[in-house]
Amino acid sequence: MATNLSPLRITSPRSGDILNRHDGIETDDSLTVQIAGTAPAGAEVTANGVPATFSGTDFRCAVPISQRRNEITAIARHNGAESSDTITVLWDKGSRPRYRFSVDDNIEFL
Repeated sequence: MATNLSPLRITSPRSGDILNRHDGIETDDSLTVQIAGTAPAGAEVTANGVPATFSGTDFRCAVPISQRRNEITAIARHNGAESSDTITVLWDKGSRPRYRFSVDDNIEFL
């Protein structure tokens, strides 16, 4: 029977982030982003099934996302105990530079 570990936490990206080509490596089918967080030392961590590498209590791994709306779940296992954290991110697929021009009421006095 699994018991809870000290908290696993995904620190980057944050839940609700809108990710684009600046946040990872974009192909026609996916965007591969770096997931970072903290977990108990010595735990085995995966994010969406991808094994993470550790530096102290910090973990990092590259996870591909392929939908407009994606859930990323990190799971830490250690001595039969399990802890998890899930975030939801959005992929702005095929984003390109954009500019916004507007005219407001203050233009008349300039």
